[in-house]
Amino acid sequence: MKYANIKNSIHLKFFLASLLLAVFVIFVLVPKTKMFWQNFSSLKNNQKQILFLQQKKQELQKLQKDKNKIKSILTKSENLIPQKAETSYFLSQIDAVLFSNGISTQSISMSEPKSKTSAEKTDETTKSTGGSTLTQQSTTQKTQEDKTQKYRTYAFSLSFTTDFPKLKNFLKMSETLGRFNRITSLNLTVAENQLLEVKIEGEILSKK
Repeated sequence: MKYANIKNSIHLKFFLASLLLAVFVIFVLVPKTKMFWQNFSSLKNNQKQILFLQQKKQELQKLQKDKNKIKSILTKSENLIPQKAETSYFLSQIDAVLFSNGISTQSISMSEPKSKTSAEKTDETTKSTGGSTLTQQSTTQKTQEDKTQKYRTYAFSLSFTTDFPKLKNFLKMSETLGRFNRITSLNLTVAENQLLEVKIEGEILSKK
């Protein structure tokens, strides 16, 4: 009888210990474990977010440096564009480059910026006769367009006969004239004496 009581007491204690262990696991250990993994997962996500933000910061810093470089280049370019057209000076520079390369110029010309003729202005007025409001809007639009145009374009044209090496040297030297000029067309024709008949059309800029 005494042995049975001891055995039951051991079973009871074992049951109570198991019950306490189960309660501890369910109500303490499991929530703590879940919280730990949630915090660990949140830490990993935060680390990824920090890495992503660091990369974005580096990209923004690089873009800012590029922006400053571009701004500096645009400022220098702005200073290179002359205040006045100085077309005669540009033509004399072109003529000097041709002469230094042993090229005889057949023709060299410069055209002023095109302005609207009276016929064009009359046509505009005719189109605007539908009412005074339309005429006023047309005038305002023209004023806005004039304000947005910061530079004036002058077209030039050259014609001469030469060989290819001299033409190549001329094109290289013309890039060092210190003017914002660009070649819009280059036409080459082989003459009977194997020389090249060259016609070049281009543009230069000046501030208004």
